[in-house]
Amino acid sequence: MTKKMELVETNHGESKVLTTGTLKEVVKYLQDNNNLFDWVNDEIDPATGPIDLPELDGVGTVEELQNELSKVDLGWWSITAKEMEID
Repeated sequence: MTKKMELVETNHGESKVLTTGTLKEVVKYLQDNNNLFDWVNDEIDPATGPIDLPELDGVGTVEELQNELSKVDLGWWSITAKEMEID
């Protein structure tokens, strides 16, 4: 079995798959499409400051990727990665 991942964007309860692939492919997709999450700092709350963006260089596991993506989880909007098993 080959382990693949699914990258899912959830916006106000509506989820859609952005891409599927290996961990390396999903990380590359995010690096090439950082506009998916860099907008979270378009309006910076002076009380909290800017949100730390995911650092994708050196991500080697699904858990590390999910930990980085959790930095931009706004509750009503998030990007998550989960493993799928493909026969």
